[in-house]
Amino acid sequence: MNHCDLHCYKETLGLPPTATLEQIQKAYKKLRSKAHPDKHRGSVQAKERFQRIQAAYEILTGARKPAPASCTCNRPGPDGWPEPPFQGDGPQEDPAPHDGKLDKYSRIRLTLEEMFQGGVFSITDKVWGRCETCQGTGHRTNTTGCPDCQGQGMRHTPARIGVPVPARTAPGNDITIAGAGHKGNGGAKRGNLIVSVIQDTKPDRRGAALQGLDVEVPIQLDCLAAALGGPTRIDVLGVPINVSIPSRVSPGTWIAVRQEGLRSSNGRVGDLHLYISGFDVIEPLNEQTRAALRAALEEVNRRSS
Repeated sequence: MNHCDLHCYKETLGLPPTATLEQIQKAYKKLRSKAHPDKHRGSVQAKERFQRIQAAYEILTGARKPAPASCTCNRPGPDGWPEPPFQGDGPQEDPAPHDGKLDKYSRIRLTLEEMFQGGVFSITDKVWGRCETCQGTGHRTNTTGCPDCQGQGMRHTPARIGVPVPARTAPGNDITIAGAGHKGNGGAKRGNLIVSVIQDTKPDRRGAALQGLDVEVPIQLDCLAAALGGPTRIDVLGVPINVSIPSRVSPGTWIAVRQEGLRSSNGRVGDLHLYISGFDVIEPLNEQTRAALRAALEEVNRRSS
């Protein structure tokens, strides 16, 4: 991905993809005031946050064009600030959790085929947990602070987590994994890991495409199914789908299968659109089938002669 989609910059401001200009301006003013470097003197992290917020606002309002490879996609983190961008398996560090805000926000990038099939996919990220060097005390000795956690008693720990993605999950859906977030002080239970699904922008090897929630897939249709029509099962992106084929269908035809597209978080379901790019010739399974087909062909030839 050379540059962000606009919804990524909206997420930087903690807004949904459907946010209006008025909502963008309101969110920007609030975050700008909260993140201004004058309120966080000496904090490099606060300065970087402010710059990300400013850049997102200017791009969304047309004052600046997004530069190539300058993606600043991020969601509000556990401390209420936008997180640094999550880039696949690259672990991301958050500020130490406080005030019971222990949820960890992350992302997973999936292909259209993976979203259509569903499954368990792994991500690697960093979560806060007890420092094992000092057993959470913050001190290596009675007088020396722990060098690994800088006296906090907690430190970032890399974690590889399996994310269960339901079949037909659309981009933008959030998946919550209970107890996989940050761990607080004082024996507090871990927060949740909230993973947002985003679509991999690499072209699908089959030529499939996503239009909103609708899935478009070119297929090679069995020539017998094309000739006979009726119900048949077709492999679509690795998933067998029941499809009703019109009789005497020809290449270049679109077949719509209702309610077989992707599903959004609000319950909307898209459709599946199959484009017949050509026919496959399937060898008959047995001699009896071969004989029946030969007889049918001879009958057609007899009538046309």
